[in-house]
Amino acid sequence: MLYHSSQDVYDMQWYRSEFPKIIKLTQLLANVDTINGRLVDASSNSTIFDDQIENEMRTFKSLVRLFIGSPFVQDKMRRVLALNTNTQHDAFTPFSKTTEREPRVIDSLTKVSNFLDVSAQQRKVVRFKVCPQVTQHHIWTGALKETLNNFAVDLDYLASQGSNEGTTLGQQIIHSCLKFLTETASFSDADSSSWMKFAPSKIVNSSDSQKWEDVLAMFNDLIKCCKSETRLKSHVAKVEVMKEGLLHIKDITIDNSIAYKDARYLQILVQKKLSKTLGHSSGCLFTLLQYYLYGRVTDIEVDLCGGIYKNGNDSRFCLSMGRILTSDSERMVGRGVKQLDRALGLFKFVWETAGMKGHLDLRGHLWCVGADNRVLRYRGNMYFLHGGLTGDTYVVGMVGLSLGEQHFIQGGIAQDLRCDGRKRLTYRPIHVETGVIPQANGSARVKIGATEVIASVKAELGKPSSMQPDKGKVFIYIDCSSTAEPAFEGRGGEELSAELSTALQRCLLGAKSGAGAGIDRTSLVVVEGKICWDLYIDGLVVSSDGNLLDALGSAIKAALSNTGIPSVKVTADASSDEQPEVDVSDEEFLQFDTSGVPVIITLTKIGRHYIVDATPEEESQMSSAVSISINRKGHICGITKRGGAGLDPSVILDMVSVAKHVSEQLMNKLDSEIASAEAEDES
Repeated sequence: MLYHSSQDVYDMQWYRSEFPKIIKLTQLLANVDTINGRLVDASSNSTIFDDQIENEMRTFKSLVRLFIGSPFVQDKMRRVLALNTNTQHDAFTPFSKTTEREPRVIDSLTKVSNFLDVSAQQRKVVRFKVCPQVTQHHIWTGALKETLNNFAVDLDYLASQGSNEGTTLGQQIIHSCLKFLTETASFSDADSSSWMKFAPSKIVNSSDSQKWEDVLAMFNDLIKCCKSETRLKSHVAKVEVMKEGLLHIKDITIDNSIAYKDARYLQILVQKKLSKTLGHSSGCLFTLLQYYLYGRVTDIEVDLCGGIYKNGNDSRFCLSMGRILTSDSERMVGRGVKQLDRALGLFKFVWETAGMKGHLDLRGHLWCVGADNRVLRYRGNMYFLHGGLTGDTYVVGMVGLSLGEQHFIQGGIAQDLRCDGRKRLTYRPIHVETGVIPQANGSARVKIGATEVIASVKAELGKPSSMQPDKGKVFIYIDCSSTAEPAFEGRGGEELSAELSTALQRCLLGAKSGAGAGIDRTSLVVVEGKICWDLYIDGLVVSSDGNLLDALGSAIKAALSNTGIPSVKVTADASSDEQPEVDVSDEEFLQFDTSGVPVIITLTKIGRHYIVDATPEEESQMSSAVSISINRKGHICGITKRGGAGLDPSVILDMVSVAKHVSEQLMNKLDSEIASAEAEDES
């Protein structure tokens, strides 16, 4: 489903109802990216061929675009820009118009010139300057090789999944074509001694000489044998684009048996022919420019095309473009920054080549739900990573403390005597109830002091992700009841719910959608690649008195301990290509193994000390907080930080050491409470 509308603003209720979809899709699509119309697993750089994931990605990005246009996101972005640049608070806000939030694929100089409002005369100047540079023989052959190598990667993958006549023939054609190009490109190698080669003493029959027409014939055959395979459509389209250049030079001879001077003449002839015939709107010319600038042949794709804005005075302008990410991992963010850098750099190249008046500043914007807001610098340009559609902190409500109260709290913590009589590393009383929601497969209520939360687990049969066929799926959603805290009314509760969901995902499912994390998803597989259990974990904040993340983590662990997974019998005679039939028992249940499920310890730093189980008043005085999930073996399963102040690595290591010590006490207390609660249920 795609979301689109001519209106810029929806009512607040719509944003509240739609936001959980973004959370779900963010978790489902973690580390998936789109490049040149293809889905890519950013962790392995492999192409994903899955129509369902492709549709979900389109839905996700169209929905995020609408949220970026919402008043509250626009206001946040305006404040971030004012804080980090020299612009006035109300100077301009990028992506405020619907047209600026549209995706765009740039595959020709004409599209770039239209965007920059380059005049017809200036376009002639751009073409005149660009063509001689990008049509050099080594650029031309290099772009052809890159096109074929990219094609070969996906073609080899499809062949490994089961060869057919088309893929096998395509592999042979690409191999022959690459061999042909390698042999013909030998003279253009600056490090080669081929320039010393003399003309052959024996006259070579001109009929034996090859022409670029031979490469054109191989390209035509490659298109013919692969055009019916929809998974190769982007590669076929790029081969079609490069055919344009081959058509113009098909009659030029390629002969590596002649002297350097004669071979160099043929190369210059190729350059002159391409320079003369490739027009400003040519996709082939644009591809050569891409290879000339970045060594790539893929078209440029941005999720938000943005626009050009006046930046303070008439002589300075700012070009902003955006990308939407599904993960805030360093690898994913780095890819996003580099993709935007190539897009922005190309536009600036055309701007300067055309002789446009004024200086063009470049800014990139990246959105990822739950990410920490930060500003990155790459090649002299600013890139803003927006946590995007959520707030910046878990501290709920507005705790107004007098200066005396602040000093009292801070002084007590320094003396290891907190306001309620606890020491710095002591939790408030913990109480656990299990089986509180009969309709769920498992549920639990946890109270830590006056903080009360409920977690429930619902198990449903589903299909494993094509990226992780040996694992089931786990989804975590948190809802903050409006009766728990006045700040949960409206947008406040929505933002906090999103942040808690993201933090729990990081602590319990790990940074790569659960790879090696606290909840073992391999135990959820029924038939690898075909059937698995999907666990939907829902958390509800009933009352809030601080330390919500630890309480929710404890409630989830207790709910999983209470979870029974129905026994499943699989039809044995189902073929490998068919979806097996299953018989789900209503009487036999398997207890979910929680021995590896961690507890979450949040250490809140106040002054030079840190405390556990902070109250709202204590949280209001924090400089930063680190939440660490630790299992029974003392292994770290996940870690997340909040708060603006940075921490020295030595402090982080010390906090991890303290958290491991505290986790043993919390784990023992929680296990004891769970055992008591289950004993009461049985009685």
